[in-house]
Amino acid sequence: MADHQITRTRKDGPDADRRIDACEVGGHIYGTDDIISFIENRTHTFFTNYGRRADVYVRVRNNRKYLTTSADGYGQNNLLLLPDC
Repeated sequence: MADHQITRTRKDGPDADRRIDACEVGGHIYGTDDIISFIENRTHTFFTNYGRRADVYVRVRNNRKYLTTSADGYGQNNLLLLPDC
């Protein structure tokens, strides 16, 4: 299983779900659903490094899957703190 750093994110568009739309990994842009599939199929793991490493996980809210990071001392999902792609 390969471990990859997410360096940028495309924040939520005009829809109502308030979910990250895409992530940049190694210079390539992947849709959130692709990243979720990689994690759930256990083919890849992902992390951010916003001061320190935080692993990326899949969570469900209102029957919709989304990405979030492990607790690392920051008050919010580190994916939201990354620059836009």
